Amino acid sequence: MSEAQSMGEMLENDGHLQNMMEEAQRRDEDSKREGPQTPAQILWALKRPFDEKQLKQRPGPGNKTLTYIDARAVQNRLDAVLGIDGWQTRFTDAAGSAVCELSIRIGERWITKSDGAGETSIEGEKGQFSDAFKRAAVHFGVGRYLYHAWKDKHGNDARPPSPATWEAIHPRPGG
Repeated sequence: MSEAQSMGEMLENDGHLQNMMEEAQRRDEDSKREGPQTPAQILWALKRPFDEKQLKQRPGPGNKTLTYIDARAVQNRLDAVLGIDGWQTRFTDAAGSAVCELSIRIGERWITKSDGAGETSIEGEKGQFSDAFKRAAVHFGVGRYLYHAWKDKHGNDARPPSPATWEAIHPRPGG
């Protein structure tokens, strides 16, 4: 087996890369069908729920279950929807908290939104950068649906809607 083949196989086995490739393929297919993306289509694609396998859960306050995504899922979503040159970040410090300025390009215009986070008990300083990044992305709709308290018909904590369920309720603009 050649070095290129083994590298290719390693990359194919990387779940994060696979998710990014699937999102990029969806984006390519959508752009072929729809042509250039409008701001409404970009926002729709950023807001789209993540696949179930990308969601993680942990205990939260008041016996609640918190559903979240990691920073790599957000990076993959931004790459898939905007391209690798369609977004950028800048981190600053504000009284010991990390502030992430996330900029996305729509057409020729850059739009920046920011949010911050302090050190976390799980990953300390590294965690505050990831949390600030994810919070800034929420301002563009990425993962915002995860902040809703989803309940089943009995009032128990429930998983957020799947992408297919969400798309049935929120059809793609212009599609």
